[in-house]
Amino acid sequence: MRVFLSANRAEGKEDDDRTLENVRTLAERLARECRCDAVELVWAPALWAVAATRWSRREALDAVEWTRGKGAEYLIEKYASRRDFEACEAVYEVCVKGGWDDAGGAGRVAIAMAKALDASPNGKGADAMWRSVFDRARGSVKERVEAHCAMLEGRCLQSVRFDAFMRSYEEFRRDFWSESDGEWKRGCAPVHVQRVFTAACRLINNSHNAAFARKVMFDLLREHRYLYTEKGYTLITDYCVCALIGSAGSNVQVAAELFEVALESGAEISGQTWSYVVSMYVREGMIEEAMATLDRLESLSFMQSGSLGALAFAAAFSFDETDSLKTEVAEKKKKRASELKATEARNAKQRTKVERAYAEVMGALNKSGQAKLALRIFTRMQSSGVRPVQAQTYRSLYDALQLSGDDTSFPRQILHRTMQTIRSHLTGVDALMVTLEVAAHAGVADACQDVHDRLKWHGHLENPHTRSRVMECMMIAMYKSQDHQGVAALYEEFRRKPPPALGVDFWLYLIKSHCDEPANIEVAMLMLDEATRYLSRVNGRSLPVIAFNVILQACARSKRPMQALKVIESARRGGVSLTHVTYLCAIQSCASAAAIRRSDGDDDENLVKMARRLLGEMRGDGLRPTPKIWSAVLSACACAGDVDSARQLFSEMQSNGCQPDVYSCNALITAHAVKGDLEGSVQSYWTMRREYDVLPNAKSLQAILEVARGSIRADGAHDGDLMAQVAEVYVDVRRLKVKPNNAIFALLTESWVEEALLSPSTKGKMKKLDFNETPGAQAESIDTNDARDEDDDASRLSWNDIQCVDVSEFSIAEARVSVLELLQTLRERRLRGLAPEGDVVVIAGLGKVRNEIQRLALDISLVLSVCPDNDGRLLLTRDSINHWLDKP
Repeated sequence: MRVFLSANRAEGKEDDDRTLENVRTLAERLARECRCDAVELVWAPALWAVAATRWSRREALDAVEWTRGKGAEYLIEKYASRRDFEACEAVYEVCVKGGWDDAGGAGRVAIAMAKALDASPNGKGADAMWRSVFDRARGSVKERVEAHCAMLEGRCLQSVRFDAFMRSYEEFRRDFWSESDGEWKRGCAPVHVQRVFTAACRLINNSHNAAFARKVMFDLLREHRYLYTEKGYTLITDYCVCALIGSAGSNVQVAAELFEVALESGAEISGQTWSYVVSMYVREGMIEEAMATLDRLESLSFMQSGSLGALAFAAAFSFDETDSLKTEVAEKKKKRASELKATEARNAKQRTKVERAYAEVMGALNKSGQAKLALRIFTRMQSSGVRPVQAQTYRSLYDALQLSGDDTSFPRQILHRTMQTIRSHLTGVDALMVTLEVAAHAGVADACQDVHDRLKWHGHLENPHTRSRVMECMMIAMYKSQDHQGVAALYEEFRRKPPPALGVDFWLYLIKSHCDEPANIEVAMLMLDEATRYLSRVNGRSLPVIAFNVILQACARSKRPMQALKVIESARRGGVSLTHVTYLCAIQSCASAAAIRRSDGDDDENLVKMARRLLGEMRGDGLRPTPKIWSAVLSACACAGDVDSARQLFSEMQSNGCQPDVYSCNALITAHAVKGDLEGSVQSYWTMRREYDVLPNAKSLQAILEVARGSIRADGAHDGDLMAQVAEVYVDVRRLKVKPNNAIFALLTESWVEEALLSPSTKGKMKKLDFNETPGAQAESIDTNDARDEDDDASRLSWNDIQCVDVSEFSIAEARVSVLELLQTLRERRLRGLAPEGDVVVIAGLGKVRNEIQRLALDISLVLSVCPDNDGRLLLTRDSINHWLDKP
């Protein structure tokens, strides 16, 4: 067939009828000689070879009619691969009209059409076509099993058909697996079971659904043990292990068991699967297990390349070229050399697949602060015969160099060193592409533009694959350099001339650019929908869950819970596996919205119900709520002032084995505070301290002070007993050295503190307070009536301890808190009757820290000057301290 077609093209003939006649002659001759129906094996590629190049659709349909349906199945598959579903339907209609559709819908042509409909954007008509196929196959177990396998193999290619695949998967197991005795029914051979599991793993590869991966993993382990024990059939394949381990999520123990069972069963595990095992351990923070797996990997035969390469070299050149090559010795040497070279080529191919394992370990070591060890891993990789060619490896190398360098190392210098290493292993366009990706993730936009210009100058951007990768890297670089105009320009370029296979990173960073402050969630959702359609059309895959989480985080910041629910629904439609982060962000959006709707009880009640419903859906997805998620749901109840729901959830949290922490306890305090229940807030505080032995933080005191301020009546009257209880809470918080936040400091500078909180009945308790007592002291040990000598307490607060504060090495937030704590200490000394003994110096250095402290002083009307002999020191004089303390 190929000879006929190539001969016609060489002679320049366009007579397709003659081509098909020649093919018919060849098909009939093969049928006679082979005594089998080989006609379709010849017709199928022959039809497509001409239809794809020269025929119109009408001419292709005439050819199908002329050949009486031979090759129609192949033609439908090819049109479906081109996303031309109208042509698929036209070919099928011709077959139905001519009666060549295999008994009206039960044969291969109908199955091919059903697969094509499944691959269409909306899957319209696919279910009806499959029902027709199964109706015709009802009387034959063999045909029904084949139809099931074909349906699963068709639906696994589209992640958007995830729900339909799940229904088909469960239906197959119900029909052919006996739950009572744990065996497959007669007619369902092990090869059919393996086809089903392979299709499931292909869908998992496309959708990355961790919940489904865990289910398939359990099913595969159970069925493999039975078939391997009873029939000696190895059901576990390298492809299945690789797909399941790569998408199994946090179920590390079962995934590791699956991998070990595959090894024990004799399955040939590739280097890529070994890399996925290492990546799984790295993803879960199990660095020691990852390193141990790397050691096992390096002991495998395909990693031992040095001696094999030497033998191949010796075998190839150990005979004299002047001798006759036809001698027996020379022929044996040549054969041996060829075998060794072929083996070495296979081993080298496997070694290229394990580079990812080294890169993942390097990345994990960088995150754990072991950059120098990461550099040693890079050297170890090269000594093991693994040639570093992937951008991920060099990105980890860049990070390791940056973390292990001194203070004078700048991103551009480190990038230059990384580029030098790249050039020692790669050349040409490969070196340029890797350099571009490393520079993009480093955020060096001008270096990316330089590489882009070089690629364009040499014509490499004409390659569609290269252009797609370049667009991805440029999008990353524009985002990291905060060039929003550049991001918009790249998107417009994509709209004008979309590349054929644009990757996930382009869409992820495009969505991120719209989720940064100020967030435009509506546009981000439009980008999300467009990305889903594009990826489904290009390769049948869906966006990773991180893209949805980015929008959910923006919803939480923008207080948009209804929009968060739409994002979750969109993720479910695409078959995306939701994670703890997904639900946490959605619940946080409910809490943040409840915080600003305290005056509208109906909205608050709906938000609490929404948060609790999300908690239930999370459990339904097989995810166990973490302490953060419990605290987020409690926070939603607290912000809405729903004390009953908060207490009920608190008890439910404890019954589920999650111990109370400061955040969940703060939610109970806040719930009472929102309702204006000062006594309930104080009681919740002491319950946190005494019953749960949880230390407070700044938020604990802030909630109580806010409700205490709200309890002051318009005429300044207040409940003295309650204010005394608040003062005791303040005493306890200060004993534990809890640093104040901005809100607490603002509350303590208000006039009601002097008049109510620090009234004569409570000032005595403040005077008797020893702020230097060891942090963590239990609340029961607090004796606010202790008759210590006032001078003894004052002597404990030495002026030398506060007259100089060094915040030059702190972050901006830490420096701000330290200065606020200093001012609070000065105010507390005033309450003890201790006046400032001199000036206070704040060592801030030159830069952002000093500027932030000066802005803080301006906000609170505190006079702060620069030391005349040192610009890095700020001076707070005694007069300015007294003036600030004397303010009402």
